[in-house]
Amino acid sequence: MDKLKWSLGFANGVAVDCNGRSGGLALWWREGIDVSVRPWCQYYIDTKITFNDKTWRLSGIYGEPRTELRKRTWDVLQYLKSQDDLPWLCMGDFNEVVSQLEQLGGNPRSQANMAGFRDCLEHCGLSDLGYKGYDFTWNNKREGDENVQVRLDRGTATASFLDLYPLTTVEHIVTEESDHMALLVRVQDEPPRNNLASRRGFQFEEMWLKHEGYEEMITTAWENHDRGISGLNNLWKQLREVSADMKKWSFESFGSVRAEIKRLRSQLDSARTAAKLLGTSQEVRDLEKQLHDVFEKEEIMYRQRSRQEWLKAGDKNTKYFQNRASHRRRKKTVRHLRRDDGSLCNTNEGMCSMALAFYNNLYASEGSSNGELVLNLMDELVTEDMNRALTAEISDNEITEALFQMGPTKAPGPDGLPALFYQRHWSFLKAHVCKAVREFLAGGDCPNDFNATVLLFAVIMSSPYMWPQPSCS
Repeated sequence: MDKLKWSLGFANGVAVDCNGRSGGLALWWREGIDVSVRPWCQYYIDTKITFNDKTWRLSGIYGEPRTELRKRTWDVLQYLKSQDDLPWLCMGDFNEVVSQLEQLGGNPRSQANMAGFRDCLEHCGLSDLGYKGYDFTWNNKREGDENVQVRLDRGTATASFLDLYPLTTVEHIVTEESDHMALLVRVQDEPPRNNLASRRGFQFEEMWLKHEGYEEMITTAWENHDRGISGLNNLWKQLREVSADMKKWSFESFGSVRAEIKRLRSQLDSARTAAKLLGTSQEVRDLEKQLHDVFEKEEIMYRQRSRQEWLKAGDKNTKYFQNRASHRRRKKTVRHLRRDDGSLCNTNEGMCSMALAFYNNLYASEGSSNGELVLNLMDELVTEDMNRALTAEISDNEITEALFQMGPTKAPGPDGLPALFYQRHWSFLKAHVCKAVREFLAGGDCPNDFNATVLLFAVIMSSPYMWPQPSCS
């Protein structure tokens, strides 16, 4: 658990082991949030949180799964209530409902247990926060009359908590493998701001390869712009034109994965609601299959951004990859640079100018003298045969071997084309690329921006001010 916690970018946390395939609790948090963890047990993790000058309480709950022992959960909640009067957010899997309406199918639930849950919430001053999404959070995944769905998971809060965060919402999130939906609780005291996304250049997406129209699109694009095997400059122009076609195709045909997930979730919620009256429907199964396929594309997208090659797509690690990508973005962000006079620069234009000046100076030649004198004092160790082998023309096999030794999605350059693109389409790219490589190594003319690079700062501190060692791609 500690390894996973750190890999997701969380510096702190506590966890309670599961019992077989049920139970288990974990609470992780990042730096900058003051979290005080109180004693915990198999049923709860209880904390006091201070953030943005507001102090409140968060309790994560796992209710007793055995019906005959359900009262233990109510005793736990009442015990937690007695500890203090802080604003309180209490959420999790309570393993109980407040009404028979919160269950679809199966045997009727115990009236005594439901009444006990309602009384406990009232005694603790906890109000249900409601939800967005599908009505039920647990599904036994069986078909027909054997299917049972229940709203076992919920978020609750006291009136004082809602005074602090009046816009708090709960959303039921569809998951692929679990029989539970996830709860997304947004703690808000004001409406979220709409930030304008920065414009980005082209980037080849590995998830495009899953689309049924991709191969036809890329073949057509290459043929439309094919200039024959004509060297480095023409290959560079052709790749630019093909990239523009891919970007246009992505917008028109592939679309936004996130938007597609949102659309399918909405349709699935509606289909499931209709199926309550009509029974299990084919539409629900079809939509679940479509959603599964789009989730797979989303997982590939976040894996590419996270650069975690040791985990393979298909292991249902979407959230892991997403958090890794977000963690990498936060970690590599440089917010200030220190000038020579000690002052801080925090504007994008100013930091770009500093970067350009720094590397122009770093890589500028200081000149040399008496080079022949030094070389004449050195013994010759390279024989004529060795020299002929070293200066021989690079073969196609050597270029191919070098390409396929590269990580498929590692560090693409400014053109946005990673090694994966060339590896995937080596059948028609090989002759063009091999000719371009040999032309380049022979000192041929290069396009003006052919040698452009991306400077990546290897940030090793939380608030970097000085220049770190560069890593170029």
